[in-house]
Amino acid sequence: MKTILVTVLLSTFLSLFTAAEIPDNLPFYDFNTPYKVITLPAALQEISGVTAIDADTIACVQDEKGFIYVYDLKAQKVREEIKFHGKGDYEGIALAGPDMYVLESSGTLYRVSDYALGNPETQKIDTGITTIDNEGLCFQPGKHELYISSKTELEKKSKKRHYVYRYDIKKWKMEKKPFLSIEAEKLEKDAKKKEIKIPKGGLKFVPSDIAVHPATEYVYVLSSVEHLIYVFSRKGNLRDIHPLDKRIFNQPEGLCFLPDNTLVITNEGGKSLPSLIMIKSRPSP
Repeated sequence: MKTILVTVLLSTFLSLFTAAEIPDNLPFYDFNTPYKVITLPAALQEISGVTAIDADTIACVQDEKGFIYVYDLKAQKVREEIKFHGKGDYEGIALAGPDMYVLESSGTLYRVSDYALGNPETQKIDTGITTIDNEGLCFQPGKHELYISSKTELEKKSKKRHYVYRYDIKKWKMEKKPFLSIEAEKLEKDAKKKEIKIPKGGLKFVPSDIAVHPATEYVYVLSSVEHLIYVFSRKGNLRDIHPLDKRIFNQPEGLCFLPDNTLVITNEGGKSLPSLIMIKSRPSP
C-alpha cells in the first residue's frame, strides 16, 4: 500500500513539475568562445536562416534565391541545392518532420514537402501576418507549432510591440495568441528586476532569428542589430540576455541547435565571406 501511495505521489509531482518552468540549471554557453568557426562558400554570402537536419547536417536559405542549401558540417561543403520557389526575400527556415518550411519576409510560409526524397512539392501558405520584415522561424516540436519572429513593431492601443507568432502545422492556421508580445521598455524593466545585465543604450529587441533548445525547450532569440541573444522560458518569461562579440559575430543572422545542444550561429558575408560558428554547451558554472 505504501509503495502504491509513493508511486502516485511521485507521478503527481512529476506531472506538476513538467507543466511548470524548467529549473535554472540550464546548459551554459560561452558565446564568445566558439568550439569551431567554419568559413562558408560565397554561394551563401547572404545566408539568412538555418536549421538542423541531424548532428552533421544543416539546411539554410539566403535572402534572394529560392533554394534550400543542405550543408555538411564534417565535409564543410554544400551537399545539395533544392529549388523550392523563384526569387524572393527568404529569411527563415525550419525542419518539421519530413517537411521544410521557409519564411519570406512578408510573413508568407512555403512548405516544402518530402524535401529529401528528390521530388519536393512546394505549397505557399498565407499566414495573414500584418507586420513586415519577419525574419525568424523555428519549430516547437512539443506543440507542433512554428514560431515566427517579426523584426518590425506593430502598434496596438497606442503601444508598439514586437511579436513572435505561432503557426499550428496540424490545424494549418495561426494561433490567435502569440508566443511573445514584447514592449522594449517593459522588457528592460523586467531585466532589471531579475538583475540581468543590460548593455549601454538599453534594449531594443529586434529579432533576426529564433530557435528552441532541444533539451529545455527554452526559446533563444537573436537580435542582430544589438548583438544580443535573449533567452525565454517555455511560458515566454525572460530568463537571460547574452552579448555577442562583434569581432566574432560581425553580422549574425541565423540561429539553430544541433541535436546534442550545440548552438550554431551564422554570419552573413559583408566584405568577407560568410561564416558559421559552433558553440558547445556545458553545465552551468
